[in-house]
Amino acid sequence: MAHASAPFGVANTYATLEELKQRLAISSATNTYDEMLWRILHLASRIADRRCGRRFFVATNTKRFDIRDIAGFQVNDLIAVTQLAEDRDGDGVYEALRPPDGYTLYPLDAEPDAAHGEPYRRIMCTKDNATDGFTFGKSKVKVTGQWGYRNHWLKSGAIVRSGTAISAADKSFFVDDDAPLAAGQTIMLNSEQMFVRQVAANAIGVTRGVNGTLADAHAAASAVKVIVHPAEVSEATLIIAADRWLKRDGFKGGATETSRDLNEAMTEVDDLLNPYMRLGY
Repeated sequence: MAHASAPFGVANTYATLEELKQRLAISSATNTYDEMLWRILHLASRIADRRCGRRFFVATNTKRFDIRDIAGFQVNDLIAVTQLAEDRDGDGVYEALRPPDGYTLYPLDAEPDAAHGEPYRRIMCTKDNATDGFTFGKSKVKVTGQWGYRNHWLKSGAIVRSGTAISAADKSFFVDDDAPLAAGQTIMLNSEQMFVRQVAANAIGVTRGVNGTLADAHAAASAVKVIVHPAEVSEATLIIAADRWLKRDGFKGGATETSRDLNEAMTEVDDLLNPYMRLGY
């Protein structure tokens, strides 16, 4: 049974529409409330972000940093560096590219690509600070890379159907088996991220090139990977979404979550998210 496609603007949800409907004891075949549930699910995911002071999806973009210590500087939730450039003469042009052996990411054992990894929080100069430290001053360093809490992806088991290669313009594609995929997931083909808007009869409707990645062509039989969010974050998202759903009409509806106090539910959210709250936020 196909659910209503995710409305425009919904993305990077930390649980799927089907998981939320199961939590609320809403039949999978009932599509009446799908648009509202989609928006609640998106809202709940962003509430989880704000409570933690970080995001749990992976985005590719560029950030600039002030340098107060030429030996190194703090970054928030860095996963990988594509390019590190410096404006050494103060003209606003980042003409000096620092090679990968010119800096080190800390903590050394962060492993943001691993199942229980964490992001990097600092970039340190690996050369003689007196002669080749970072340039002191405002907006002196520009870092292009991947940002987020964790970059852990798993092969879903689904592959692009044989004989049905994907062009850069396609907004949907076919897989051999849609059972491992669900609306609300963020998937990756090669280096392109896509948000799954709808799944029906092995046809996957998607938003292409999300989170700073570029829409590209993909060959038939390409493996479909799915991002794995921390389990506590996904559970907290579902609790927040259920809370918002029940409050929509004054705590009615007969859903399974109605048996407990909503304040207790939000306390549970804090317990789940506390380990992921960014220090100093």
